[in-house]
Amino acid sequence: MKVSSVPKIFIVDIHRYSFPLDETTRKKYSLFGKVTENYTLGFSKDWGLKRKNEFGQFYLVPHHLPRLLRQTLFMVSIVIIGLYLALIRDVKIMLSTTPIEGFSLALVKLFLRFLGRKIVIIIQAQGDWEEVPFLVGSFPRYGKQFLISISDFAIKEADLVRAVSRSTRQMLEARTDKPCIVYHTFTDVEAFKNSAASTPANESKQVLYAGALTYLKGVHVLLEAMKGVMFLEKDAELIIAGEGEYRQKLEEIAAQLRIKEKVKFVGWLSQSRLSELIRQCFVFVLPSFSEGLGRVIIEALISGKPVIASNIGGLPEIIRDGEYGFLVQPDDPQELSQKILYLLRNPDQARKMGREGKEFAEQNFSNENYAKHYQKMIDLSLELLNKRSDSYRKTGEKNL
Repeated sequence: MKVSSVPKIFIVDIHRYSFPLDETTRKKYSLFGKVTENYTLGFSKDWGLKRKNEFGQFYLVPHHLPRLLRQTLFMVSIVIIGLYLALIRDVKIMLSTTPIEGFSLALVKLFLRFLGRKIVIIIQAQGDWEEVPFLVGSFPRYGKQFLISISDFAIKEADLVRAVSRSTRQMLEARTDKPCIVYHTFTDVEAFKNSAASTPANESKQVLYAGALTYLKGVHVLLEAMKGVMFLEKDAELIIAGEGEYRQKLEEIAAQLRIKEKVKFVGWLSQSRLSELIRQCFVFVLPSFSEGLGRVIIEALISGKPVIASNIGGLPEIIRDGEYGFLVQPDDPQELSQKILYLLRNPDQARKMGREGKEFAEQNFSNENYAKHYQKMIDLSLELLNKRSDSYRKTGEKNL
């Protein structure tokens, strides 16, 4: 059977969506819309089950449900909507942004195979999917083997896998010999590039973190490091942008460390406001315990800022230690404090690192490059779709 000239894709994404879509998501789905007809299952930011149409069809599960109920409802919704889209809308390409949720897509594929219908499923990995659920406390430790098993099942049933970094690709290659395509997470490069164009000769001593406020992100380590920094550099301050269930705990830690008056929690920010905040800071810090690539790192580099990040996952692939900033061991507040102090006390070197990081980011990350790789992934999916199922393992380049 010939596929449509505009292939349809079902995207299973664990992110939360609000409507109208924010500017960055609009740009991302605008790129998708040039290649595919899109159906997306994600989470809403409130209590409602929703169906929205903007750059494609969105089905949203309420995020504010209790964790176990929310996850169960989401996994079941993947199967129901996946079967509906395949049987009624003739969707033949399905992608999960995590291996765990990819388990439900694998069930869809098996059921459709029983009916004599064929689809291609793509399993994406953005980091250490085996450890992250336990680092953030989402699942009890005794459930680890269960999650590993369903993730392995999803990867085994996948026709194509996608990694956001070379380190993630190595993890996937240990699980499968299916074709693997590697490209970075979508980043609204232009928004941050335009902000960087107006970056002043900044003599502030603002240290910035932006991202989810969870244990996984290591912000508590940054707070401990900043206590030493603020003792020696009286003008230093820390800005924390983002929301999450760990925010109250972080505020308590700041109070216990007696640095609360120099720590500002500014909450969730739009991309335009975040780009302005990055423009104003002196150094950006990402002290995570696990990261696939770290989109916000790219945003900081594009903005011409030196970056200090944990030496984990895909971060060493975009931060050259001593050139664009520094890599530190996770959960080491003393080392982190030393690197922050070095940059604050050597502003010329810090700005040089920022300039070199900006040049590197502009050469390697762009919306056009992202769109090119997305098109390549869809083209390979169509190629796999028109192959005999027993030849899937022989199709395509191993690393694209």
